[in-house]
Amino acid sequence: MMHISELFGRWYHAMTAPKTKNSRRKPTMSAAVLMPETEFHLLVDALFLRLQTLLDEAPTNIDSELSSGILTLSFENGSKIIINRQTPNREIWVAAKSGGFHFRSASVGWVDTRSGETLCSLLSKVVSQQAGSQILISLD
Repeated sequence: MMHISELFGRWYHAMTAPKTKNSRRKPTMSAAVLMPETEFHLLVDALFLRLQTLLDEAPTNIDSELSSGILTLSFENGSKIIINRQTPNREIWVAAKSGGFHFRSASVGWVDTRSGETLCSLLSKVVSQQAGSQILISLD
């Protein structure tokens, strides 16, 4: 059986690899719906664990709790960010003070279905806003 980090690494490199002119796979956000459910859960589990590790190393006090597939980030000011998976849609949803966001797997990683912003970019912005200091989220 493949380790979660290996699967995540393979997925990440496949999603970010440059596409050739003759590439059969066209990078679209709807491609995520075709992702098998087991693979989706493994990728999201690995992503949530990576986010927890990054936030544990952050210079500010951000508590993270992963329970029943929901990652809750709690800040010193009492605010929260909720990150959860939506299995039927193969999406990751983020609820923050600034609003709700839906992310789908695409060729550049997880991308917001409305704005096209990447998950890392959005999380960097909303975590920084709610923490009151600059936090960079990078999953590379």
